[in-house]
Amino acid sequence: MVVKKVVVYLGSAAGNSPVYADNAAELGRRLAQAGVEIVYGGASVGTMWTMASAAIQAGGRVTGVFPKNFKGKKESQDRRIEVRAQGLAEMIETPDLASRVAKMTELSQACIVLPGSYGTMHELFCWLLGHQLREHAKPVFILNTDGYYDCLRELFETMASRGFMSAADAAIPCFCSTVDEIIAKVLAGE
Repeated sequence: MVVKKVVVYLGSAAGNSPVYADNAAELGRRLAQAGVEIVYGGASVGTMWTMASAAIQAGGRVTGVFPKNFKGKKESQDRRIEVRAQGLAEMIETPDLASRVAKMTELSQACIVLPGSYGTMHELFCWLLGHQLREHAKPVFILNTDGYYDCLRELFETMASRGFMSAADAAIPCFCSTVDEIIAKVLAGE
């Protein structure tokens, strides 16, 4: 399968190391250069915006999916930061966060996950559950920057070894060490 559109789940924060923003920007640029459209959460903050703006600057098409009336975290509201991104090829508005995740899954042929927090984990687990329940068979690639997701990989292995999921389900996500590895796999349609 040739992947033409991917969803990228990543942080609304920048993290505490420049490597997170560097990887997000590189991923956005490389996907754009390869002609792969990007779908993401539509925010103008954190590594989410770093990735989206790098893709746009590289000539890529970026679609945001943003929940109606969402204002972001309280500190964003207090500082009057506009959380909803501007300048995207398309902005799709959904009624709430749950329909946002469903819409991003529907629009995309593959999923890429970079470091993030609860929102990123929620999106990833929705994607994995959909795959496990055979609602889709779309691949998921997790960028394990500096071992960020080592514990998650171990958790999946523990779930399988203790009989709470099959080894095949534990192997649904493909953990990658570099942006190069993810790009190669996405372009190969793996």
